[in-house]
Amino acid sequence: MYPMQYSKVHRHTLVSLEKFSDTSTRFDLVCFDIIGSLSLSKGFHHCLTSIDHFIRWVEVIPLPNIQATTLAEAFHSIWIDCFGVPSTITIDQGRQFESCIFRNLSGQLGVQRIRTTEYHPQSNALIEKFHQLLKASVMCHATEKWMEAIPTIFLGLRASLTENIGSTSAEMMYEKTLRLSGEVFDNTDKLFKVNINERSSTISIDLGKPVFLPNTDSDITPSATKVSLNTPAKKNLLETRSSRHVHFPDYFVSSR
Repeated sequence: MYPMQYSKVHRHTLVSLEKFSDTSTRFDLVCFDIIGSLSLSKGFHHCLTSIDHFIRWVEVIPLPNIQATTLAEAFHSIWIDCFGVPSTITIDQGRQFESCIFRNLSGQLGVQRIRTTEYHPQSNALIEKFHQLLKASVMCHATEKWMEAIPTIFLGLRASLTENIGSTSAEMMYEKTLRLSGEVFDNTDKLFKVNINERSSTISIDLGKPVFLPNTDSDITPSATKVSLNTPAKKNLLETRSSRHVHFPDYFVSSR
């Protein structure tokens, strides 16, 4: 490279990002994208992901392929039939979203399309962050059958608190919180169930007696105390004329 190229001034035009218009209606502004290719699970390689801009409700629609007809059918038969027609959708400039089939479908439904800039994922940052969270959640299950892990992942995502809206997406959707699997178990210290004569009974802890079990978790093994069975021999006691028993120290006793 020549010295003139080092000293050449490169000017870049930086334009601030535009903001979405504030919406307070569910499924009015929805972001869509395609994620894949993933490992084969139940015949699916890709997914059509979507997230609502207001309540953060997420949906993942498995796709056997990423053809334009498959994408249009999934968008119409699953999303629109369940949640209605959104007024605005945010998509990238992928070939599936730019196809004539998807454009005609959006035009017939009266959906306004917002297309992001090429090679600029920040324009659709909401769906891109969801992709990172979805991939990390699937990796935590340590299985290639990601289709089986999707329902459990969605239960956790929809029941988690969103800081921007101060609530969960499930609460915004159903106007009540979801009952999770951890809420089924009773956590009471006073009562417990026992099996008496093949019959389950609930009794109070006041009626029970403490049970002392050996500490099997301890690494220290108690040693048995050795007891000597040999009794010490009685020492020969001296007897005086008056039948009194006396004992003299050893250094007074002459050795024989």
